[in-house]
Amino acid sequence: MTAIYCITRSVLFPRNKTAIISATKNQARMIVTEKIQKELMLYPNVAREIKDIKSSAGNTDVFFHNGSTITVVPNNDNARGIRANLLIADEAILLKVMLPRISSDRYRTCL
Repeated sequence: MTAIYCITRSVLFPRNKTAIISATKNQARMIVTEKIQKELMLYPNVAREIKDIKSSAGNTDVFFHNGSTITVVPNNDNARGIRANLLIADEAILLKVMLPRISSDRYRTCL
C-alpha cells in the first residue's frame, strides 16, 4: 500500500518529493525493487509515468516525468538533510528516532 500511495501522490502532484525511511539498507531497497519494479511496473499506466529508477550505495530513487521523486533511505546518518513534502517511516519503531529530527514549528507531525 505504501508504494501505491507514493506513486499516486507523485503522479497527481508534480514536483512532489517523497522520502521513505526504512530500518536497513536492504529493507529500504526492497520497497522499490519488490513493489515498484516487480509488481507495479507491470501496469502500463504506472510504467508510462516513471522516467527512471536508480540505486546507489545508500539511496534508491524513483524519478517521474512530471518532476516528482521518491527517495528511499535507511535510517542512519544518510537520512539527514533529505528534503521532502511527504515522509513515510516504514516501521513504527522508527518514529521514536525520527520525530526529534523532523519536529519544527512550521510543520505538523501526523501520527
